[in-house]
Amino acid sequence: MGIDDRDYMRDRYRKRRGLGGTRWNDKKSRSEHDGLWFSEKNQGFDYQKNRWRPKSSGAPRWRSAVASLIPILCLLTYVIPMWRDMKRSGWIPDTDVEIPFPESGSVTVNRSIDPRSATSSLKVVTDMGNAVIQLYDPATDTHVISVYVRRGDEVTIPVPPGTYRNQTFSPPATN
Repeated sequence: MGIDDRDYMRDRYRKRRGLGGTRWNDKKSRSEHDGLWFSEKNQGFDYQKNRWRPKSSGAPRWRSAVASLIPILCLLTYVIPMWRDMKRSGWIPDTDVEIPFPESGSVTVNRSIDPRSATSSLKVVTDMGNAVIQLYDPATDTHVISVYVRRGDEVTIPVPPGTYRNQTFSPPATN
């Protein structure tokens, strides 16, 4: 390929691209830039923005769904305990029909326990929630006594002397 062919191909390429023809200066040499630092046509980052590209696979769709689900799950780890604590402390009223909590000091005793043997005492003080205190015999794992105490209340009950295993429940507060 000769020099004339090379120059012809470059001129044709530049005309097709809209870059203008080759200009010659007085010293009979070619001037590649048209007196400017950059060509007339911008060939920056958006040079191929309208070029056809095949559609991507379905992976980005499920990734975006998972990416939006992660913050929601993180928020749930904070919201659920906060919700329970607000219901328990009475900030959110209960809308369900519920069984009323027994009176403070109500006791359920095992039938095999003699009430006259209860010479010791058990003092229970509650703060923000109702409580059910259950005492079990550790040797036989049988139920001895259960005490119901409403929130913000203090109860002292007679208990048979001995060593017991304690189990405490705190159901949600009632308004």
